[in-house]
Amino acid sequence: MKYLIFDTDIYYEDESGKTGILKRNDIGALFPSPDKDCMVAVIETLQKKLVAPEKPPVKKDEAIASSFTSEYAIQSERIAQNIFQVAAVEKSKINELYKELGFENVRLVVPYGVALREFIRGKELSAKNKRIVFLDYIGNEVLLTIFNDKLFTTPRRLSVAINRVIVELTRSEENYKDLNKEEKNTKFLLVTNSKEILEGIKKEGFEEEIVYFEEKYPSLEGLRQGKFSMHYMLPEELTRLNRQKDFRKKMLGLGMAAIVSALVVIALIGSFVVNGNMSARLKVLSLKKASLESALENSYMAKYKDILRNNKKIDVAYFVSAFTEEVFGDYKIESITLKEKGSGYVFEAIASCAEADRPLKKIILPGKFKRARVENVFIKDKPAIRVVMDIS
Repeated sequence: MKYLIFDTDIYYEDESGKTGILKRNDIGALFPSPDKDCMVAVIETLQKKLVAPEKPPVKKDEAIASSFTSEYAIQSERIAQNIFQVAAVEKSKINELYKELGFENVRLVVPYGVALREFIRGKELSAKNKRIVFLDYIGNEVLLTIFNDKLFTTPRRLSVAINRVIVELTRSEENYKDLNKEEKNTKFLLVTNSKEILEGIKKEGFEEEIVYFEEKYPSLEGLRQGKFSMHYMLPEELTRLNRQKDFRKKMLGLGMAAIVSALVVIALIGSFVVNGNMSARLKVLSLKKASLESALENSYMAKYKDILRNNKKIDVAYFVSAFTEEVFGDYKIESITLKEKGSGYVFEAIASCAEADRPLKKIILPGKFKRARVENVFIKDKPAIRVVMDIS
């Protein structure tokens, strides 16, 4: 597993704890084998605090979806009752990320601010009645992010020149208080991983408390240690999953329509029954109808599965059905994807434990998944499993 900050350059930490910087076109040097298993943080995100009703869920989803235009992929997290933080990233950047790394290789994509927040939590910084201002010296710039518990601002890129950092620090604090209607006497706790910034701020006589950490890439450490509920998926994969859901709903609707039609026909026949002989005949017809419906249903399901096996465009549903039937009840399906790989596919499914305080129940997959790799992960702070299988 490798941990990356995806920007103009790539900042990374490998399995041994080694860190470094690579140009984007040199990223292949970090992955000597085709397997590029990694977790990624992206800097270029936008954040909004949003008030939305939690019930019914569809109203909440509609409010969150409308917070940014369709050019952005969005994720949200609950801050308090009816209050959510929405983080958005341009879909073109998500496409670019998955194109360079491969969809099947990326285990998680989160905002840089979320990863940095996990680092702060890990250090157990106490900042009651204070807002944390993190000055992250990274590459040839400084990223300024302000945290208020779970909430965080869009990172600002600053020059490494200490005098400019101090000017922008003061300006950012004032802007933050104005935009968030904070009290004028709101205090800030400064945090940095740069000794030069530490010494420069102390020299200027700032009243704010300042804390120094020597970690070169704090967000990478947070990415490695944290548990995340956010994950940006490739938009095309989301579209494909939605289409599969719509397809299955349509097929179910057609089946229900056929049953209703059959019942109407039987009702019409029944209306002409006027004597005992016709009543007996109707019973025979009813039994025959039930037998035919059962045969029709079996034939329909066999044909439908045959179509799924041989039609690549809808083959996802075949494996989705096989997987969901097995894990139903003990697990909650988080995501299921099927990605083309050479002449075959890679099937990936993530299912979380139905109850967070219960241990994972051992999963026994059907025979068609005997070559699958199963690993334990965490999704939305709950234990989960990740099932990956090559399909040729």
